[in-house]
Amino acid sequence: MIRLYRIKRHTMLDEGILQQDTPFDPGFHEAVSLFSQHGIVFTEDPLHCDLFVVSHAFPPWWNSWKRKAQLLLRYQFRRHLLIWSDEPFNIAPPTFRWSILQPPAHVMNVYTGDVLLSNFTISHWAIEKDLPFKRLEDCPEQREARIAALVGYVPNPEPRVIHGVNRDLNWLRMAFLKQGWKQRRVDIYGQRWPDSMAKEDSRAGNWSDRKMAILRNYDICLALENTSFDYYCTEKIWQSIAGGCLPIYYGAGNRIYETFPRGSFIDASEFKSVEDIYTYIDSMSRQEYCERYNRCVEANNRAAARVDSGVEQKAVLGKIVDRIYGIVG
Repeated sequence: MIRLYRIKRHTMLDEGILQQDTPFDPGFHEAVSLFSQHGIVFTEDPLHCDLFVVSHAFPPWWNSWKRKAQLLLRYQFRRHLLIWSDEPFNIAPPTFRWSILQPPAHVMNVYTGDVLLSNFTISHWAIEKDLPFKRLEDCPEQREARIAALVGYVPNPEPRVIHGVNRDLNWLRMAFLKQGWKQRRVDIYGQRWPDSMAKEDSRAGNWSDRKMAILRNYDICLALENTSFDYYCTEKIWQSIAGGCLPIYYGAGNRIYETFPRGSFIDASEFKSVEDIYTYIDSMSRQEYCERYNRCVEANNRAAARVDSGVEQKAVLGKIVDRIYGIVG
């Protein structure tokens, strides 16, 4: 029997991160059941567990020597720690030692290759079935395509360097939107934008419904991810297509072309500058727009017909079980 202790807020440890919306969420019954089948259970006693688990990122307040000493003295924190996330919050290697007095910390995230297993792992829920194709008369004339972006403001994007390559895409999102806003080429929706650059926050109320309502007024949507890495494909590209927009996506350094054909979405990685992207959009004929968008719809509908969320979920949980046994077993 392997006992896991979830580090979360409002517990004895009092400085963790919530496990909500992760396989370690107490309400994730499928995960709890599968873990139990493999002899993995959760405990509420941090002194009698085999492994601490925390979601998203290594709690920064643990990095002080004072905090490390407190954890050692008060909670006998001599157990391994597993940091799990399906978001690119942590660029630590798969194992690292956060203190010479503790065992190594273990990481499962976007960059470790054992969390995202396909382009549908974290986005299967956003793929709508049987989207309609656009007729030529429904597509914008050349130079008339309306562009939208639903993105929060990131003032100083930090590099995410993995194997010597910066995988961060926030710098490109910010550059594209700042240029487009100056030229009045793009409408921005999102939080924290300065100088009234955003038309609205767009996060109020039901986010998914509001997003669809916004996208239906546009022809093209900036759908760049936070990072470019194998199988990090979120809802952005799928919701753009469902909202009737041709996505601007970043197709280098990931596996997106396993799902989408070339000549479907506008691939930002193929351009030398954001100005070149705008120039290309202006040069795109109504016919080309229609062909690109309908190829995206074809890819969407193929995915919707074959993706089994249960299989995806079970595969992810199986990887977690393997890693837990590799750490503790």
